[in-house]
Amino acid sequence: MGKTRIKNKDWLHAHGTESSLSIGTKLPLKRAVMKRYLTGNIDDRVAVLVSGKPQIESPKLLGIPVIPDSTGVAQHRAIVDLLEDWGILKNVIGLCFHTTASNTGRLKSSATIIESTVGHSVLWLACRHHVYELHVKHVSDSIIGKRNSPSEALFVRFQKEWPNIDQDHTNLSLFDFDLDVELQNIAHSVVDWGTERLENETIPREDYRELLQLTVLFLGGSVYPFSFRKPG
Repeated sequence: MGKTRIKNKDWLHAHGTESSLSIGTKLPLKRAVMKRYLTGNIDDRVAVLVSGKPQIESPKLLGIPVIPDSTGVAQHRAIVDLLEDWGILKNVIGLCFHTTASNTGRLKSSATIIESTVGHSVLWLACRHHVYELHVKHVSDSIIGKRNSPSEALFVRFQKEWPNIDQDHTNLSLFDFDLDVELQNIAHSVVDWGTERLENETIPREDYRELLQLTVLFLGGSVYPFSFRKPG
């Protein structure tokens, strides 16, 4: 532990960020399930970064430690250990995270316990997009029912059967433009907006690009080149 802390301090000094971190940093957090390709084992991990412009030019990844489970307590312990290793525990002024129960619960969430450990008020920057994911989940639950496993059996089967599915997209069932005129206008505006975004390369992530391509195609727009991507 001591050697690790010294090495981390040396890195901060070499990159001129030690004094910046003493001013205050935001702490983006993200939990992920990762598969080890050599052993096939699956680890539950939490990614921890620090950021804070203009003192820190770009986010610094502190680590992606394995956690025994996805509870707030387990995430808190892994995150605090990293912050202590880097010597910046008391410098955290904000937390960025998904709005899951393990992150935002009133008593035992990771954000709540981290704030208590830090010893001062911390700004919570809850990721907004997760709210929309919950809306989609509610729609899914109402159609196919709630599930007890983290994965949906239908989607797992779809992924497995993907090589055997006809992936030709020349005769797809697209948006029905015989519907209400207001829906037609919305569809046309989405196609114009999406096409412009794709042409201008203003999309930060490939999964966003894929969703936008599918949306434009379904609404009758043109996407070139285009091919369906393997799910997952």
